[in-house]
Amino acid sequence: RPRAATTLSQGADMVYQTPKLLPAVFKWEGGGKDIYLAGSFNKWAKIPLVKSHGDFLTIIELPEGEHQYKFFVDGSWQHNPSEPTMTDSQGNINNTIQVRKADFEVFEALALDSLNVNNSKKDKGHTQGSVSNSIQIRKADFEVFEALALDSLYVKNSKKDKGRESLDDEYGQEVPVRKPGEKVTGPPILPPHLLQVILNKDIPAHCEPTLLPEPNHVMLNHLYALSIKEEVDGGAVIVQESVPVYHGDTEETLAERVKKVEHSSFPKALELVASEKALLNSDGLISWR
Repeated sequence: RPRAATTLSQGADMVYQTPKLLPAVFKWEGGGKDIYLAGSFNKWAKIPLVKSHGDFLTIIELPEGEHQYKFFVDGSWQHNPSEPTMTDSQGNINNTIQVRKADFEVFEALALDSLNVNNSKKDKGHTQGSVSNSIQIRKADFEVFEALALDSLYVKNSKKDKGRESLDDEYGQEVPVRKPGEKVTGPPILPPHLLQVILNKDIPAHCEPTLLPEPNHVMLNHLYALSIKEEVDGGAVIVQESVPVYHGDTEETLAERVKKVEHSSFPKALELVASEKALLNSDGLISWR
């Protein structure tokens, strides 16, 4: 059979294989409030870290090789002194990370080890002197799973924050500037039946001055009493006050409550007379200026 070509002939299509990305865990333990990560793998764009148990974590899928990175902590660039560092051409100290596929073989070994354990339980011919596989499990190997969960949580929270920002754009404490020709919507109109106030209201000329007009049915939650003594024209000099009516009131209790209101209103009537706004004639009638 023909030998496989090792060089590209002129006009042949070039096929590029996308490099496999491997998850890398970045952790900041130096405290702070707003922590970001930037590196050579994303042209030094800031990536927010998620807080977990006092530390900040994130996970990023990177191609194999060496990468430089740095942390942006509360407005200032910092590096992690406990991780490998290097100085770039501009004299900046950056952390470095070496991503290798061999480092992730531990996860494949964990899966194989779990499979071997299950098979060994089912294998009845397993002898006591057989040699079993062993593997060293480290806490650091599982930080990638914790970072994956935190990264998923951050994505969900960021979506909620965007929803809150959209609400902040719609509602606020400042009155928005209306565009020319835009319809201005005012507050809801007060129901017309609540505009019918019967106290301190001018009586029409064609009505009997000693009688109040019939109130609206929605206003009938109080009793309005007018005390008229014999041979005395009460008129409007008697200040109109509302007397509440309670469930279970009797004629005696209601009369006692009306009497108290009359006593409180009497000084107001005397004040009208004292200010000469109303005159009490010798015949007991009231005349107005």
